[in-house]
Amino acid sequence: MSTSTALDEGSEPYEIAQEAKQSADKTQALTRQLMTFAEGGEPIKETASMEALLAETTTLLLRGSNVHPEYHFSHPLFPVEIDPGQISQVIQNLVLNADQVMPNGDEETIHKTVGRVL
Repeated sequence: MSTSTALDEGSEPYEIAQEAKQSADKTQALTRQLMTFAEGGEPIKETASMEALLAETTTLLLRGSNVHPEYHFSHPLFPVEIDPGQISQVIQNLVLNADQVMPNGDEETIHKTVGRVL
């Protein structure tokens, strides 16, 4: 007898389960990052979408907050070779700081400017 229950995609329980899975995935990535750091290893780089990383990290952090993220990208962001755990940590710090200075809620707008990093 199976104890699992199918959730309807788009339902609130489904969305909560998806966010819980994302949290577990981020916890796993952070643990891996800490282990790498403790062992003196190199960052674990992979090709990732900055747009997706920004949206996932911000949405997860601001759930239940009065702050609502809004994204504006003048051009599509190219996939980048990064350690998603490390970059997600940077995004988390910036978003948490922004959330703390807007306790009554507001729109948090993330703008991306196309530029070159040397």
